[in-house]
Amino acid sequence: MQKIFTQQIRFKDNQGNDYPEWEEKYIGQVLSIGSGKDYKHLSNGDIPVFGTGGYMLNVNGYLYDGESVCIGRKGTIDKPMFLSGKFWTVDTLFFTHSFKKAVPRFIFAIFQQINWQKYNEASGVPSLSKSTIDKIKIEVPCVEEQQKTANFLTEIDQKLTRPGQPYNKPKPLKKAYYRRCLFDIKCCLFILALSMGMDEFWIKIIKVTGSVGIVDLDVRN
Repeated sequence: MQKIFTQQIRFKDNQGNDYPEWEEKYIGQVLSIGSGKDYKHLSNGDIPVFGTGGYMLNVNGYLYDGESVCIGRKGTIDKPMFLSGKFWTVDTLFFTHSFKKAVPRFIFAIFQQINWQKYNEASGVPSLSKSTIDKIKIEVPCVEEQQKTANFLTEIDQKLTRPGQPYNKPKPLKKAYYRRCLFDIKCCLFILALSMGMDEFWIKIIKVTGSVGIVDLDVRN
């Protein structure tokens, strides 16, 4: 992942052409940040409630419906999570919405690269504010390259995470496999193939040759 976000590896469009250069922007330019709220006035339901520690319970109302990247406002501020569908967040967890030329899953990957402790505003319990997050600078490619990168990273995660597990909580063993994959020569070959716009061709080659790349990685606990 580091090679992607340092732009050592770049994806190409479907014609094999380079995408435009990445642009430096403030987070506040590409999305809006929403605040979580108390849920105690709600009844039991089928809408999940999340805090900085993850899932809490279900209620009958929602704050947002769609894809969102969440980050802690207070307490655990360095564990971004990706949510989709209808959900509620408590007041210690920010959620994001109104994305402007930004793909939520790509922003999630960006958030995972940020050293959030660097922006801690409290001497006691770690805290973040909307204004601070808005002013953090990030580099983003065009929407098409964002989507291609997000699809690729999602494919990796799906191979390393069993169905039903939270998107952002791979087990330690899977994290080790993830790091190993990024430096495995077969994985590098696959990444290079994607960057060359030869996705389907190389996926078929990997399957035929039986390489242990991302396509057919088997993770056992």
